[in-house]
Amino acid sequence: MTKSYKTSYYVLYALIAVIVAVFGIFFLVGYDNFEGTLRVPTNTGLLVNLMYILSAVTFVMFLLGVLKELLTAKKVRLFGALAFIALLLVTFFIGSTESLKLADGTLVDSVSTLRFANMSLFSIALLLIVTVCVTAFSVVKGLAKK
Repeated sequence: MTKSYKTSYYVLYALIAVIVAVFGIFFLVGYDNFEGTLRVPTNTGLLVNLMYILSAVTFVMFLLGVLKELLTAKKVRLFGALAFIALLLVTFFIGSTESLKLADGTLVDSVSTLRFANMSLFSIALLLIVTVCVTAFSVVKGLAKK
């Protein structure tokens, strides 16, 4: 195994271990917090912070990848990054700005928060649909060759 393969191998397993540990703590430790009439897990903050950290690391790695492609002058591979950025921009601007009432009665009316949440949901749904379609196409293409 090459050094970079070993490194990515260990990083993957370390991330899986941290995620499993945080989910275990989240679901198994207790439900002592009250938000209005709802009981929420004690370690909700830990789970949310893990998601923030993983999202930030993913975003930084994406930017580093785009920067590397720009510096090595491989403009053809840059199309995927530009398409992803375009997807995020389009889904951000089509997101709803209608106020949202949460379960505890508070009202979320921040336009940027609402649009960011909608952008995330729309992008995930669209990328999931594209992934399923491409996978199905690949399977059908593979069966057609046989």
